[in-house]
Amino acid sequence: MLRLSAPGIKKVLGDLEAHIMEIVWREGDVTAREVTDILDRAGHPLSFNSVMTVMKRLEKKGILDKRKKKGVYFFSPVIGREDFCTRVASSVLASLLKDPFLFSPALFADLSEELDSQSLSVLKDFIRKANQRNAKR
Repeated sequence: MLRLSAPGIKKVLGDLEAHIMEIVWREGDVTAREVTDILDRAGHPLSFNSVMTVMKRLEKKGILDKRKKKGVYFFSPVIGREDFCTRVASSVLASLLKDPFLFSPALFADLSEELDSQSLSVLKDFIRKANQRNAKR
């Protein structure tokens, strides 16, 4: 579910999922025990089982990879943080733009009034690049 008011990756992941992913992106290969300890040191004490459940959920979503080494499961990110954010943003934007009930030229005009100049510049650049890619097809 998309939570538009949440910051960053919490827009598309639950709070604990997002926190765990930030740890995995920072640390690389980690065990659920290591993540549990990191969360505990950061003032977010959780049970090992809770952390393992969330990490398994992230694995099912295709965001984490799980490998067994010497009897212990290690988790690593399937995709980097920047690529994850890019894919999520692209997917959400493409989905909205393709849906006639959620997107219309009038809505786009209203949106342009709410965006700052930097956001509008990014959007213009995106449209320019998309037009160039489509012209090559």
